[in-house]
Amino acid sequence: MNPYGDVRADYFTVESERHLDKINVAFGYTDGDWAYQAQPWFPIYTSFPKGSYFERQPCFALGRGPAQMLMDELWKAGIRPTDFSGENTSFLTAALAAKDANLNDLRLILERFLPPKPHNDQPAPGPDGRTW
Repeated sequence: MNPYGDVRADYFTVESERHLDKINVAFGYTDGDWAYQAQPWFPIYTSFPKGSYFERQPCFALGRGPAQMLMDELWKAGIRPTDFSGENTSFLTAALAAKDANLNDLRLILERFLPPKPHNDQPAPGPDGRTW
């Protein structure tokens, strides 16, 4: 359980300031005729012994929907994962294998239905299969 409360968000916007090597994140939600924008906060750090229970406690929590919105906005701003590990590894491996199989199938189709690639000393065949 997160003692700090869940973040309520209907939207996230992320802007990249590459010259400053930072991103700007804004989020909020709407309720009826009102819109609510999260205000900037300055983290308040508390001290405790290293390795204690509190060392890795979250400062806020996102539901899956808002987390996906944040990921989408980060992607649009040019932020990419550095490592595809964890639970998505098998999915990514399968996706890459499917891509490779699809490319091999396309190669076989092209080799079967297109005329052979001419060598440098041969003219390219015309649309009817004869040379130009």
